[in-house]
Amino acid sequence: MKKTIILLISVLLGIAVCFSSCESVLPAEEENSSSETEQNRTENSDYSAENNLPEYTPGSVKLVSQNSDNYPFERKYRMAYYRIWGEFSELLSEEEYSDYQQWTQNVSEENGYGEFQNEMLLVSFVKRYGISREEFDAAAQKYAENSKRDNWDMLSEEFEVPNGDIIYTFDNEIINNYYRYE
Repeated sequence: MKKTIILLISVLLGIAVCFSSCESVLPAEEENSSSETEQNRTENSDYSAENNLPEYTPGSVKLVSQNSDNYPFERKYRMAYYRIWGEFSELLSEEEYSDYQQWTQNVSEENGYGEFQNEMLLVSFVKRYGISREEFDAAAQKYAENSKRDNWDMLSEEFEVPNGDIIYTFDNEIINNYYRYE
């Protein structure tokens, strides 16, 4: 049952996952945060600023409490990191979609259903299926329109629209920093 829930979350084969009465909870900052982590964030911020990339500002996305998010592990990243929305899988041909179903199952099992994931699932998807930036932007726009139509809270982590500018850097350090859970 747990594997099924996680697989559905990571695959999102057109099924929207809705959570009711989620709290916006930010994890407590560690008092002894390593200077290495701060240095990496500073370097990423400098890179983002130099290249006009958007930066994630903690508190700008309403985070779902990790106690009520249905993930069996403590997430390092926001939910968008672990998902592929139906609007993106709709870009695939029938043959690709068949491969996609098997691939998502394999990837989910290999990375502990997200626990050991080191690359954003949507980035892996874009690379595997050669999704162009134009196709990606159209799918993201469709997802945003569907979310607005359904009155989903677009500032909530569950419904965050994936950021093409960040994803198409294909730089896991930048992507991981942007989608961090804090």
